[in-house]
Amino acid sequence: MKNSDSFTKGLSPSQRVEIDACTQCGECLDCCPVQQVTKNPDVSPPEKIRMFRELIKATDGLKAKLLGAGEIDRKLLEDFTKAIFECTTCGACGQNCTVGIHTQRLWPMLRKEMVLRGLGPVGPQKDMPAAIQQTGNPYNKPSLERYSPWFPDGIRVAEKAPIAYYAGCTGAYEAWPMVKGDVLVLQAIGDPFTMLPPEDEVCCGFPLFITGQHDMLEDLVKRLVEAYRARDVRTLVCSCPCCVNIMARDWPVYYGKELPFRIRHITRSLPMPLDPAG
Repeated sequence: MKNSDSFTKGLSPSQRVEIDACTQCGECLDCCPVQQVTKNPDVSPPEKIRMFRELIKATDGLKAKLLGAGEIDRKLLEDFTKAIFECTTCGACGQNCTVGIHTQRLWPMLRKEMVLRGLGPVGPQKDMPAAIQQTGNPYNKPSLERYSPWFPDGIRVAEKAPIAYYAGCTGAYEAWPMVKGDVLVLQAIGDPFTMLPPEDEVCCGFPLFITGQHDMLEDLVKRLVEAYRARDVRTLVCSCPCCVNIMARDWPVYYGKELPFRIRHITRSLPMPLDPAG
């Protein structure tokens, strides 16, 4: 993709409206963790939107429509890339936005525009696709070690079951007490549950989505959904909020239709136990 190509093609109609809706009021500045640390208004939420408006104007404005899009200021591209990738994507700015801009969904899509132009991602983020391709996780750790260090003894995992548990990459490799507790809770409930083999429970796609690297998402999602469908899963349980976020919001989009199972955070109530008598 060329820098002179439209910056709005990848945005939804509501996101295009959101870009125009920002009033630059600054209400989001006090709640932004990046602003609290850096005190740098050049990477603030209103400034990111202002710069993106300038990029849209250069490629989709009246002058560009009549005379063709010219060369975009390289410094503007670099400044916007720096600002959009310094963001934590926590969404606090959107929660405090006076006009209701859903920034937690908007920022990844603007990052995607930069990735398509070869201007992002930044730092180690760019290594994630290769790591996930090789090992199934963004930490580039062995897939066969996904469960072994933390999985409790005596836990029964069914080959097929209506309930499945997804540990997630961060839980499996970095947050062992959380995922160990999850399977102990599922065991205590008493109903059978299933899990994919460690080499098949690959990344949910959230790290790629949030950094604007979307090329692999469809393949990852379809691989996981079909694997759980083959195990007769009706409810997929997970404790990682990032995994649950992309599973519930974006998996149906990349799968191409409604998922064959429900997504549940483990803190939510699970389906009632099946009555063995009938």
